[in-house]
Amino acid sequence: MLNSPQTAYNGAATQGRIFLIMTDSAKLPKIVILGTGGTIVSSGDDPLMLTGYRIKGLNVETLLCAVPELQYFARIEAHQIANIDSSSMTFSIWLELGRAIEKAAADPDTAGIVVTHGTDTMEETAWFTHLTAKTQKPIVFTGAMRPATALSADGPLNLLNAVRIAADPKAAGRGVLVALNDVILSARDAMKISPTNAAAFGPNVQGPLGLIAGAEILWLGLSVLRRPFPFPSLLPWRFLASTSFTLMLTTTA
Repeated sequence: MLNSPQTAYNGAATQGRIFLIMTDSAKLPKIVILGTGGTIVSSGDDPLMLTGYRIKGLNVETLLCAVPELQYFARIEAHQIANIDSSSMTFSIWLELGRAIEKAAADPDTAGIVVTHGTDTMEETAWFTHLTAKTQKPIVFTGAMRPATALSADGPLNLLNAVRIAADPKAAGRGVLVALNDVILSARDAMKISPTNAAAFGPNVQGPLGLIAGAEILWLGLSVLRRPFPFPSLLPWRFLASTSFTLMLTTTA
């Protein structure tokens, strides 16, 4: 039996890799968390500051410390890919993230991957990953609409649910997923529909692929099958870097 979160959790950073160390957890699936920044690690001046916040020292390690309950669902390995407002996302970070996803997925011990990301460009990064990732293992993007310092911050529960989804064998083969506010969307169809509401993402056409309902993950559908580009050696990165976002993101999958 697992110890309580207060006694079992021990966060440690070693050679750029952050581990959530848990007792009696050998049988739990391993989930790799890749942090890129965003509201989920941002801070405001007070608990009521819900806009105008900034990234001020928090990172994926502090995020893990805020959610010790992760130990009941998975063994966690986390890496910091970037720590930026997602409006500053770049192609070079996309490439670094893509390679990190490929490396994590190649590990036979990895059951799934979670990417924490700002919501301003989450749908673009998730769609890019949907187009390029070859693995059938679950890849789940999540973030937050309220900073970590806010009253009723949504980031910790979004992260916990994303890990639960990535650890669910039924999530495999559904393409890249976007999960916030108890709703699971396909990266192909996810769209940010509100700049401030916690229910910021909705489906464009297809409807949600699943829902979080308390302790249950309810799967409702499958994503359209994708044809991933070869990554990273054969994709013409220099061409893509000089091509508009629109052309890149409207490529058929």
